Amino acid sequence: SCTIADNEDGTFTITCGDTIVTVRDGVDGENGEDGQDGQTALVRVDDEPPGDNCPNGGVAIYSGLDADNSGELEEGEEGAPRYVCNAADPIVIGDAVIRSQADVAALAGKSEVRGNLIVVDSAATSVALPALRLVTGNVHVTGNRALTQVSLPALAGVGGWLSLDENPGVTAIDLGTLVRVGDHAYVGEHPALGRLRLDSLERVGGDLIVSTDSGGNVVVGPALEYVGADLYIGDNRGLSNLVVGSGTFVGDDAVVHG
Repeated sequence: SCTIADNEDGTFTITCGDTIVTVRDGVDGENGEDGQDGQTALVRVDDEPPGDNCPNGGVAIYSGLDADNSGELEEGEEGAPRYVCNAADPIVIGDAVIRSQADVAALAGKSEVRGNLIVVDSAATSVALPALRLVTGNVHVTGNRALTQVSLPALAGVGGWLSLDENPGVTAIDLGTLVRVGDHAYVGEHPALGRLRLDSLERVGGDLIVSTDSGGNVVVGPALEYVGADLYIGDNRGLSNLVVGSGTFVGDDAVVHG
């Protein structure tokens, strides 16, 4: 190993075994010429419309070097953008129309529709909206030949009317937490139906009609307090639970048969 000793006279002695060398500090050379100025780094923020990058819109952030010293980040100077997306709005303003399974996916996470929920002649195979709690207008699910299930397990209120009819392939309808319907509630012909849940329903402003023409398991009425017009429960060969208490108000006729 080697040792270095400072002789405090501008020289240093380097000892490596039997070899001893004395060296002197050199004189600093002249400063070199200044290099070229570096390029300025710039950032640009653009609005990003709703689409594949941001389903609910947001901003695209571009960065890069100002190659032409223009003071602006121009096309060809920026790298790939980074996206900052808006959070999903849980409320739909206006009608929610489902024509395909993609429309169902677009409503995922929505808790309220301030308008109507419309599924008519749709290509969707499943309408499952687990977060939906309120529809201020009507719920209209009719004439959907590809549909196999309607699952609205959190839906508690419908401001207008509810109509589900002529969906021949539907095997399950889950409205198990539905409490109030402002106008009439109608669940009609579903010959393949295996299960219908209406066990939390308390109040219907107009007619309440459940006539599925099926042998499926139908539960309706345990919580029922008020029907503003006719109550008709018929053509449900699989009716398993119907409770209409003595305190239930029915505005017009009440008819129940298998």
